[in-house]
Amino acid sequence: MRIKEPKKPLTVRTQQSDVDTAIACHKGFCVIAQALRRGYPELSAVRVGLTIMELITGDVTYRYQTPKVLRPAIKHFDLTREWDLPVDDNYSLLPLSPGQTLKARRRNNLVRNKRALPNKRRPQRTHTADPRMVTWREGLATPLATAAR
Repeated sequence: MRIKEPKKPLTVRTQQSDVDTAIACHKGFCVIAQALRRGYPELSAVRVGLTIMELITGDVTYRYQTPKVLRPAIKHFDLTREWDLPVDDNYSLLPLSPGQTLKARRRNNLVRNKRALPNKRRPQRTHTADPRMVTWREGLATPLATAAR
């Protein structure tokens, strides 16, 4: 499955029928998902999250940013099954910000993983069951210096 991150916003219009047929706490059948299905019949699946929406058509997934005005409305609908925004209104699904794209997330994960790697010049020490022994990465065991007092 290919993932695309469009550069232009997408407009969706909600109606009372979307609110009536929506299922609370379900990413694929919430009010916005129902409106997207009705407005764009070529969609085979929709996943609505609080930050990112995924619109699936065949083998392509389009990722959009959930508008900030919809986030509290989605939470409120999941809790009470009441849509507190105006019905029969248009909402724009915005393109992802540069930090939310998959390319940026992969780059950040690579940097984070490189920081987590141990220093290759210095052997990493792990403690064994005997507190007087330290096991080196190479497998050698060296007794710790204990001061006799």
